Amino acid sequence: MIKESLEIVKDVYDRYLRAGMIWSHVECGDHYYRAMDVWCVLMALEGYYYNTISKLFRFQPKIAVNDFSSVYVNSKSWGVVEQKRTKSKQIDTITVHNGVLELKEVELEVINTEKRFNSIVTKLNDSEITHETKLTQKTISIIFENVISVNNNDTLSIYFVY
Repeated sequence: MIKESLEIVKDVYDRYLRAGMIWSHVECGDHYYRAMDVWCVLMALEGYYYNTISKLFRFQPKIAVNDFSSVYVNSKSWGVVEQKRTKSKQIDTITVHNGVLELKEVELEVINTEKRFNSIVTKLNDSEITHETKLTQKTISIIFENVISVNNNDTLSIYFVY
């Protein structure tokens, strides 16, 4: 389904490019709105969601899940999210390049929730952070006791070892 969705987006873009209307796509509200609308495609491919009230950060890539890197943007910060997977481990990172990202919970998709984790370690830069976990069928939530702040040039890393 992802492949078909990307083909539709490309077909629309190509059609307007041929018509010389690269910035004026009628389906998207006309006059420059299309450029903002493309962010929805990026967020869907990232499986990205952030709630500024509950401080929930969800990141569940839909493409290149074993070696994924992309930008995230919200009203308080922007940075890079990455996911690296092998058969025995998964590492997810959030690096803030500008602003402050406040987190109470990070929800991630994991390889196989039926496998037992040998360890789950969460670090802010080099300091380990205590957390609780909540496991569902396909996701794991890392829940912090208190809201943590990930500031400029800070990296939150979550290590899963199977």
